[in-house]
Amino acid sequence: MKAIRFKDPEDLSVQFSCRDADSERYPAVLVAAFVADIPDGSAGKAWGVAITRHTLAALATFQPLALVLDFRGLSYRWGDSLLGVYQAVEEYLGEPGGEFPIVTVVSDLSSGLRSLLAGDLAVFEDFERALRAAGDLADSEE
Repeated sequence: MKAIRFKDPEDLSVQFSCRDADSERYPAVLVAAFVADIPDGSAGKAWGVAITRHTLAALATFQPLALVLDFRGLSYRWGDSLLGVYQAVEEYLGEPGGEFPIVTVVSDLSSGLRSLLAGDLAVFEDFERALRAAGDLADSEE
C-alpha cells in the first residue's frame, strides 16, 4: 500500500471566519475566502477541486446555516472549474424542496465568475452586502 495525500495548488490561500456565532463550532454564517491565480479552462481543475474540498470540510466541521464564498481574491477569467463547489455543497447539504443558502462575493479580479454564476445564485461585489444577505438567509433557516 502506498500512502497518498491531498495536495493544494501552491498559490491557493484559504481562510475561514464566522459571523453571529454562539460558538465557533456552530456559526450562523461561515465565510470561506480564497486567494489564487486560477488558470483558464480545464487547467484550473486542481484549484476547483481544492476549493470544493476545503469548503465541504468546513461545512462538515462548523455546520453553519449559510455560506459566503469570498472569491474577491481569485484571479479567474474563464472556465467552469468552480461550479463543482456549488454542486458539491448542494449534494452534501441540499434539502428536498430547498437549497442550502450560498452567497458569493466577486471583484474585478474574479470578473469571469459573473457570467459563470449568472442565474439563481446570489452574487455581490460588496462584501458587507453579501454578509447581510447571508445573515438574512441564515435567520430564515433558524
